[in-house]
Amino acid sequence: HRPACWAYEPAAILSRARVSADSIASVCSGLEVELSEECWRGVGRLWTTWKGTAGARAVTEVCDRHGPSASSTCLRGVIEALVDRDWSGARAAEFCDSAPPARAAACVEMMQERLVLTTNK
Repeated sequence: HRPACWAYEPAAILSRARVSADSIASVCSGLEVELSEECWRGVGRLWTTWKGTAGARAVTEVCDRHGPSASSTCLRGVIEALVDRDWSGARAAEFCDSAPPARAAACVEMMQERLVLTTNK
């Protein structure tokens, strides 16, 4: 259950301390790998849920500064939040269209994976 807890831990940190994405990123970086991945995904998902598309762009920049694994896992959380907002993928597609070329293909792939999950319930 510990990894699942860290998927939501960023929300607890944010709600109590009103800290920045950078501060939460520091917490994620200090965790063991399995927990860190869930934490990064949680940061991407929760920051995007609260801050919208502008928040998605900002949080991916923060995650990028912590290496490829953090960046990729955080992006997955961002895409989850954007797809889950309206189940259409429109917001996620818009976000992926504006992503840097190095991230665009992975972004679209994650969006497609999430859409399959949400439409096959």
